Amino acid sequence: MGKDKLKKFAKYKSFPFCYENLSFDQPQLIDSQNQAVSIAGQWKPTLGVALGDLILELACGKGEYTVGMAEHYPENGYIGVDIKGARMHQGACFVNDKKLSNAAFIRSRIELIEHFFSPGEVDGIFIIFPDPFLRNRSASRRLTSPPFLDRYRKICDPKATIRLKTDSPELYKYTLGVIQKQKLQIKYQIDDVYAGQCSLWGLQEIQTFYETMHLEAKRTIMYVEFNLFT
Repeated sequence: MGKDKLKKFAKYKSFPFCYENLSFDQPQLIDSQNQAVSIAGQWKPTLGVALGDLILELACGKGEYTVGMAEHYPENGYIGVDIKGARMHQGACFVNDKKLSNAAFIRSRIELIEHFFSPGEVDGIFIIFPDPFLRNRSASRRLTSPPFLDRYRKICDPKATIRLKTDSPELYKYTLGVIQKQKLQIKYQIDDVYAGQCSLWGLQEIQTFYETMHLEAKRTIMYVEFNLFT
């Protein structure tokens, strides 16, 4: 591992709003003081959220949505989750520089997500440009696959929605198929996010690192938001 990446890991771990867990055997969060902590059920008061929602950004990368949404909607709490600490380092630095008290990050595998939150604690989930895992054998690794939706149901409020934004036609079509098969309700379906004006704030206003590249390559960006529970 390069020295620059090690520095980013160390910087990420130094922030009090950054946590990590890399163990399937002991799925407990570790804070900036290298202490095991249990925040499940206490995320809203921890982030200063009184009446707002708690929203996760899964596979958050550099955390552009976590930061952008936290800044625009200070009444809500936002938590970015990813395994790539060096990438999240950038989002963590933005949160620190902007002094956002309503944002946090968790470095961990998303397969462990149910261990970090209490039942019904999460009000919504963003999945922004995730790996589409295009090989057929990898379908179960897609973040909108039935196994992952079942994980989300263990921690989400009955009114929670999943919000997928992707440039992958294969992942988009697959997700629509899962929605139909599970008889879930679609709230918004936008087959081309940039075809015209969009009433959902953030879809056009916040662009991730990869989204910028996709747009330069003239790729179509798609979005679907659907209820997690029937």
